Amino acid sequence: MDQRVDLRMGASSDVWGLRGNLQIAPGTLIEGYVAGSGNDVVQGSAVGNMLRGGAGNDRILGNGGNDSLHGGMGNDTLIGGAGNDRLFGNEGADHLTDMLGNNWMSGGMGNDRLTAGAGRDTLYGDMGDDIILAGAGDDLIFGGPGWDTIRAGAGNDRAEGGMGNDLLDGGPGRDTLLGQQGNDTIIGGLGQDVLTGGMGADVFRFNSVADSARGLADLITDFRPGEDLIDLRALNLTFAGTGPHDGMRSLRWDHMDGATRVLVDVNGDRTPDMIIRLAGRLELEADHFLL
Repeated sequence: MDQRVDLRMGASSDVWGLRGNLQIAPGTLIEGYVAGSGNDVVQGSAVGNMLRGGAGNDRILGNGGNDSLHGGMGNDTLIGGAGNDRLFGNEGADHLTDMLGNNWMSGGMGNDRLTAGAGRDTLYGDMGDDIILAGAGDDLIFGGPGWDTIRAGAGNDRAEGGMGNDLLDGGPGRDTLLGQQGNDTIIGGLGQDVLTGGMGADVFRFNSVADSARGLADLITDFRPGEDLIDLRALNLTFAGTGPHDGMRSLRWDHMDGATRVLVDVNGDRTPDMIIRLAGRLELEADHFLL
């Protein structure tokens, strides 16, 4: 049986098939609730609540306080509210959202969607093909097993894809992105980023000159020529090898200080507008790039 339970003071709830038959008296605080097997709606109070959804497709709202929300079995929606909350999706394809505070979220098993706000959040997709959207703030993000999409948002973030063919997009900020196992696509975004593909044939994508501007060059720590690729298709470049820049929108490479540099000139002044650093002294060819 589906229940609607509101733990806020003075609020009424619908339980046991009746409407408005339970009311929380003014001055009463209830800190915990465990739902049954139906598709329940549970509203937390202003204090820190422990709310468990049980079986069914539940909607659980923590509201104020430092809450712990557990979806249980089913495709659940968890919304943290104000406070530093902990959200556990558990089994099912769950939606976890918390835009306020410094929060901890775990999607659990299933293809989950996690959305965070401006705090310093820790987000785990866990098993399944998850979508993880972090907001502003310096976040820790772990995709886990599955083909995950991770968009770190603003802030100096650390994101790890885990097992599977993942998409990692750092967004603005000085990010550290690790693809780990699988054929991953890694986008540093604005800011001076450190990018590591890990095992698999990975693609490092740059959508604008500003993604690795001169003076704020990204570092790719483990580029493997012949396996990994650098995607510069958005810039419409011509490969010049180790020769000088020749005309508008040219790409060349060289060695400096034990590393390899990819140099991009987009305005024809023979000065690089964009630099990508690759760890180690590598030999590059045109087919190591997507142009």
